[in-house]
Amino acid sequence: MHALLALIPLRRPVVTPAWLSLALFSALVVPATFLPAVLASESGYTWSLLVFAVPSLAIARSLSGHHVLQRLQRPLLGAWAVLVPMGVVLNLLFADDFFTYPDGAAVSGLSVPAFDLTGVDWAHPIPLEEFAFYGLGFLTMLLGYAWADEVLVPLAARVGVRRGAPGWLEAAMAPLALVVAGVVLADGSTPSYWTYLSLVPLPVTLLLWPVVRARLNVPALLVTMAVLFVSSLVWEAGLAVPRGWWGYQPDATLGRTLFGVPIEAVVVWVLAPVTTAVLFEALRLRRSST
Repeated sequence: MHALLALIPLRRPVVTPAWLSLALFSALVVPATFLPAVLASESGYTWSLLVFAVPSLAIARSLSGHHVLQRLQRPLLGAWAVLVPMGVVLNLLFADDFFTYPDGAAVSGLSVPAFDLTGVDWAHPIPLEEFAFYGLGFLTMLLGYAWADEVLVPLAARVGVRRGAPGWLEAAMAPLALVVAGVVLADGSTPSYWTYLSLVPLPVTLLLWPVVRARLNVPALLVTMAVLFVSSLVWEAGLAVPRGWWGYQPDATLGRTLFGVPIEAVVVWVLAPVTTAVLFEALRLRRSST
């Protein structure tokens, strides 16, 4: 319940079992963050970002209360500074090719133009909510994994564990194989969003996975993945896509759906927390070895 009460300024800390804290927070606070977006007649996408902002605040306060936030500050900020540009580049260069924003009333109206090989694309503006989504989403995943690792299911021993060698071969071969598989599944066309996921975030994950494999807190990662998956299922498949907050260009995907959204969206739900945790552990390892 510490994470739940972290939203309330208290003079004395409240200590409760970590699993109870997670259960109460997931059952009470996270669903409540959806309510403004569900009830709002306009700016639904804007209000829905509370599903990341509120947990980020609560988890940060909880980590601070456990006196670990300052120790983890550098790898957390370092990982965030690497991950967010991936989303920014995706938005600026490819959002107009990958995504659609059918309901203009779902956003605040503030936007930036897209960019492509021919120059600035003013015809397909990108809502600022898209950039806030990447900033807040990666922050929530980083803090969530750090909290699960430090508080919920601490790793028994991390000191003295050797770092592995980078997975150069895996990072080179697996993405290319997935790109080819995507072309085959798309009946000869090139599904651009699938290709982006295969060539940008996946190689980073595969490259660093062998380096941190022995240090990665798998139970903490699984908890983070489970919470994100359920939240994304409600947020994207249950609200965003059906309500037209955003959608997907048909020719940018494989054409296969799961839970009512393109398979690429589900891949992001799974891949994003893994990439986040792996990068965070790599930066934490680098800091501990200097």
